[in-house]
Amino acid sequence: MVVSEDQKKADLRPKRNNVMLAVSGIAGLVMVVLAIGFFLQQTWATAIWPWKASKLSNIYLSSIFAAIAAPMLWIAWSRIVRLQIERVRYELVSDDRPKDCRVRSEKLADEVAVKL
Repeated sequence: MVVSEDQKKADLRPKRNNVMLAVSGIAGLVMVVLAIGFFLQQTWATAIWPWKASKLSNIYLSSIFAAIAAPMLWIAWSRIVRLQIERVRYELVSDDRPKDCRVRSEKLADEVAVKL
């Protein structure tokens, strides 16, 4: 059986989504931990900053880390939701069901996606 390039790319897509989900989620959590560490003046956090910093400098660095973490965690969370919607849509719209059930299921899946 000959496999086209499009099929090969489609087979890699879920793995790539899972890797991006894990990377953005883990990196976002690391940034949150660093933001909390700098805000609370923890020595393990302030030791990684190479220059001498005051309390306000550490709070400023904390806000930068938090600003980086927010979109990274949002990306990870939105990917989880999107993958769940795609899974539900796939389960609702399967080929073994009658056509009228598939049409109703597609409408239901679209309504769920809009609400989320």
